[in-house]
Amino acid sequence: MEYAKANNNDLDGIEKILKLSFSPVYAGYAKKSFKLITNALVAKNESGLIAGVINWKIFTMKNRKLGYIFWLAVHPDNRKQGIGKTLAKMAIEILVAEHGVEEVYVGMEKENTQSRSLFQKAGFACISRSEMKKKFRAGRLKLYTGMMLMPWEDLLVLPVTGSGA
Repeated sequence: MEYAKANNNDLDGIEKILKLSFSPVYAGYAKKSFKLITNALVAKNESGLIAGVINWKIFTMKNRKLGYIFWLAVHPDNRKQGIGKTLAKMAIEILVAEHGVEEVYVGMEKENTQSRSLFQKAGFACISRSEMKKKFRAGRLKLYTGMMLMPWEDLLVLPVTGSGA
Protein backbone atom coordinates (compact mmCIF):
# COMPACT_ATOMS: atom_id res chain seq x y z
CA MET A 1 0.00 0.00 0.00
CA GLU A 2 1.28 3.47 -0.87
CA TYR A 3 0.33 6.45 1.32
CA ALA A 4 0.54 10.00 0.00
CA LYS A 5 -0.96 13.46 0.22
CA ALA A 6 -4.11 13.57 -1.88
CA ASN A 7 -4.37 15.71 -4.99
CA ASN A 8 -7.10 16.66 -7.46
CA ASN A 9 -6.42 13.55 -9.55
CA ASP A 10 -7.60 11.46 -6.59
CA LEU A 11 -11.06 13.06 -6.32
CA ASP A 12 -12.96 10.46 -8.41
CA GLY A 13 -11.50 7.57 -6.38
CA ILE A 14 -12.20 9.41 -3.13
CA GLU A 15 -15.81 10.03 -4.13
CA LYS A 16 -16.30 6.31 -4.88
CA ILE A 17 -15.05 5.32 -1.43
CA LEU A 18 -17.22 7.94 0.27
CA LYS A 19 -20.31 6.61 -1.51
CA LEU A 20 -19.44 3.05 -0.45
CA SER A 21 -18.65 4.01 3.14
CA PHE A 22 -21.36 6.46 4.16
CA SER A 23 -25.09 7.04 3.86
CA PRO A 24 -26.02 9.34 0.94
CA VAL A 25 -26.38 12.34 3.28
CA TYR A 26 -22.99 11.82 4.95
CA ALA A 27 -21.34 11.01 1.59
CA GLY A 28 -22.64 14.32 0.21
CA TYR A 29 -21.19 16.29 3.11
CA ALA A 30 -17.94 14.38 2.87
CA LYS A 31 -17.63 15.09 -0.86
CA LYS A 32 -18.03 18.83 -0.19
CA SER A 33 -15.30 18.75 2.45
CA PHE A 34 -12.78 17.35 -0.05
CA LYS A 35 -12.87 20.53 -2.14
CA LEU A 36 -9.90 21.59 0.02
CA ILE A 37 -7.84 18.59 -0.97
CA THR A 38 -4.70 20.04 0.64
CA ASN A 39 -5.55 18.50 4.03
CA ALA A 40 -5.99 14.89 2.94
CA LEU A 41 -4.09 11.65 2.59
CA VAL A 42 -4.88 8.63 0.45
CA ALA A 43 -3.84 5.01 0.48
CA LYS A 44 -3.42 3.47 -2.96
CA ASN A 45 -3.25 -0.23 -3.71
CA GLU A 46 -0.82 -1.92 -6.10
CA SER A 47 -3.06 -1.00 -9.05
CA GLY A 48 -3.00 2.67 -8.06
CA LEU A 49 -6.64 2.65 -6.98
CA ILE A 50 -7.67 4.57 -3.87
CA ALA A 51 -8.11 2.11 -1.00
CA GLY A 52 -8.57 4.67 1.80
CA VAL A 53 -8.76 8.37 2.51
CA ILE A 54 -8.64 10.75 5.46
CA ASN A 55 -8.94 14.51 5.70
CA TRP A 56 -8.79 17.07 8.48
CA LYS A 57 -9.37 20.65 9.48
CA ILE A 58 -7.48 22.95 11.79
CA PHE A 59 -9.22 25.31 14.19
CA THR A 60 -7.87 27.99 16.48
CA MET A 61 -9.81 28.34 19.73
CA LYS A 62 -8.68 30.44 22.67
CA ASN A 63 -5.25 30.83 21.03
CA ARG A 64 -4.86 27.04 20.77
CA LYS A 65 -4.64 25.02 17.58
CA LEU A 66 -6.96 22.06 17.36
CA GLY A 67 -7.05 19.36 14.72
CA TYR A 68 -10.23 17.67 13.60
CA ILE A 69 -10.24 14.45 11.62
CA PHE A 70 -13.13 15.10 9.33
CA TRP A 71 -13.58 11.92 7.33
CA LEU A 72 -11.87 8.55 7.35
CA ALA A 73 -13.04 5.95 4.86
CA VAL A 74 -11.60 2.68 3.61
CA HIS A 75 -12.91 0.80 0.60
CA PRO A 76 -14.95 -2.22 1.76
CA ASP A 77 -12.58 -4.60 -0.09
CA ASN A 78 -9.61 -3.19 1.85
CA ARG A 79 -10.96 -3.06 5.39
CA LYS A 80 -9.32 -4.92 8.29
CA GLN A 81 -5.86 -4.42 6.78
CA GLY A 82 -4.68 -1.56 8.99
CA ILE A 83 -5.25 1.12 6.34
CA GLY A 84 -7.55 3.25 8.51
CA LYS A 85 -5.16 2.95 11.44
CA THR A 86 -2.19 4.00 9.31
CA LEU A 87 -4.06 6.93 7.75
CA ALA A 88 -5.18 8.15 11.19
CA LYS A 89 -1.65 7.86 12.60
CA MET A 90 -0.19 9.76 9.65
CA ALA A 91 -2.83 12.50 9.86
CA ILE A 92 -2.17 12.95 13.59
CA GLU A 93 1.57 13.16 12.95
CA ILE A 94 1.01 15.85 10.30
CA LEU A 95 -1.37 17.80 12.55
CA VAL A 96 1.19 17.82 15.36
CA ALA A 97 4.48 18.18 13.46
CA GLU A 98 3.39 20.54 10.68
CA HIS A 99 0.58 22.48 12.33
CA GLY A 100 1.40 22.36 16.04
CA VAL A 101 -2.04 21.26 17.20
CA GLU A 102 -2.52 20.61 20.90
CA GLU A 103 -5.49 18.29 20.61
CA VAL A 104 -7.02 16.20 17.85
CA TYR A 105 -10.76 15.60 17.72
CA VAL A 106 -12.92 13.20 15.76
CA GLY A 107 -16.70 12.91 15.61
CA MET A 108 -18.72 9.83 14.76
CA GLU A 109 -22.16 8.36 14.97
CA LYS A 110 -22.73 6.66 18.29
CA GLU A 111 -23.32 3.29 16.56
CA ASN A 112 -20.06 3.37 14.58
CA THR A 113 -18.27 0.81 16.71
CA GLN A 114 -15.50 0.15 14.16
CA SER A 115 -14.38 3.79 14.05
CA ARG A 116 -14.76 4.16 17.78
CA SER A 117 -12.54 1.14 18.37
CA LEU A 118 -9.90 2.36 15.91
CA PHE A 119 -9.66 5.80 17.53
CA GLN A 120 -9.85 4.55 21.11
CA LYS A 121 -6.96 2.17 20.41
CA ALA A 122 -5.04 5.25 19.18
CA GLY A 123 -5.62 6.95 22.55
CA PHE A 124 -8.75 9.00 21.85
CA ALA A 125 -11.37 9.29 24.61
CA CYS A 126 -14.96 10.51 24.56
CA ILE A 127 -15.49 14.10 25.59
CA SER A 128 -18.97 15.19 26.61
CA ARG A 129 -20.80 18.27 25.40
CA SER A 130 -20.65 19.63 28.98
CA GLU A 131 -16.85 19.20 29.04
CA MET A 132 -16.65 21.05 25.71
CA LYS A 133 -18.82 23.82 27.16
CA LYS A 134 -16.44 24.25 30.10
CA LYS A 135 -13.43 24.16 27.82
CA PHE A 136 -14.56 26.49 25.05
CA ARG A 137 -17.66 28.27 26.39
CA ALA A 138 -19.66 30.00 23.65
CA GLY A 139 -16.89 29.27 21.14
CA ARG A 140 -17.83 25.62 21.15
CA LEU A 141 -20.85 26.34 18.93
CA LYS A 142 -18.58 27.75 16.21
CA LEU A 143 -16.37 24.69 16.66
CA TYR A 144 -19.33 22.29 16.36
CA THR A 145 -20.49 24.07 13.22
CA GLY A 146 -17.03 23.89 11.65
CA MET A 147 -16.84 20.21 12.54
CA MET A 148 -20.37 19.69 11.19
CA LEU A 149 -20.95 17.76 14.42
CA MET A 150 -24.51 16.45 14.72
CA PRO A 151 -26.38 15.99 18.02
CA TRP A 152 -26.44 12.21 17.54
CA GLU A 153 -22.68 12.01 17.15
CA ASP A 154 -20.05 11.47 19.82
CA LEU A 155 -16.91 13.54 19.98
CA LEU A 156 -13.55 12.00 20.89
CA VAL A 157 -10.34 13.83 21.75
CA LEU A 158 -6.65 13.02 21.78
CA PRO A 159 -4.41 15.43 23.73
CA VAL A 160 -1.07 15.59 21.95
CA THR A 161 0.73 18.53 23.60
CA GLY A 162 4.18 17.38 24.56
CA SER A 163 3.40 13.80 23.64
CA GLY A 164 5.58 13.71 20.56
CA ALA A 165 2.77 11.85 18.78
